[in-house]
Amino acid sequence: MNMAWFRHMLRSVLPSVILYGFSAAAYGWLVEWIYPTIAHSKQVQALLSQLPKAMVSMFGVSGGMASLPQFFDSEFFNLIWPLLLAVFCIGLTSRLVAGFVEDHSLANVLAAPVSRRVFVVTQATVSVVALLSVIVLTFCGLWLGTLYFHEAWNTGAMNRVAIGGAVTFLVVSGYTFLLSAWFDERKRVLGGASAVTILFYALAAVAQMSHKETWLYRVTLFGYYRPEVLIAGRQTVTDAGMILALVACGLFGMGIWRFSTRNLSL
Repeated sequence: MNMAWFRHMLRSVLPSVILYGFSAAAYGWLVEWIYPTIAHSKQVQALLSQLPKAMVSMFGVSGGMASLPQFFDSEFFNLIWPLLLAVFCIGLTSRLVAGFVEDHSLANVLAAPVSRRVFVVTQATVSVVALLSVIVLTFCGLWLGTLYFHEAWNTGAMNRVAIGGAVTFLVVSGYTFLLSAWFDERKRVLGGASAVTILFYALAAVAQMSHKETWLYRVTLFGYYRPEVLIAGRQTVTDAGMILALVACGLFGMGIWRFSTRNLSL
């Protein structure tokens, strides 16, 4: 890995990291601000009790809203945060490789003392560091929000969700990186990675709504990222996390191999 190029790329992606990290944290503050009103509202609790079980499960409120982590589950971790991370991973990772090939700026990089393999390994590292930075910024913001609003911070539950989200979206970055190393046109990478992500999310949604289709959790990526179950402590991140981490490493490794060996028209 070329450290000079790595630092340059980190500076170039820093605005995106700050934008997504602070946006997620700001939305979390909004959730924390309205939590006392919702949590103590008898009307909201009555409404939840009248909703169909499939809808309650889909929106991640089957565990109720008795605690702030449970409220985060329904209002933040179950939809908004995965959407933000998916957009960030796919957009940034596709730009790191396919974007350089598409706009012919890769020739300028390779003209310097940077080999193709060093370039692609550096870009993979930037993708991973950027994603983890967004997650750290998000949870630091949420923690500061609990201090400001005098709410309890459940360290164990939040750590499980953070790790679960990290390994899940490392896989999203991984297959986006593989597609980015495979295709020259960024729009093909964006389309392919978005389609795969939407398919995974749809399968997870069907599994959540139907108790007869729970087997779908085993074939969809988002079956391993279930905030409600992680918050309740009914699922650990050790086994699934290791599997997803290995899958992400494999995807990045295949992307590095593919980009290093393919013919490029610079």
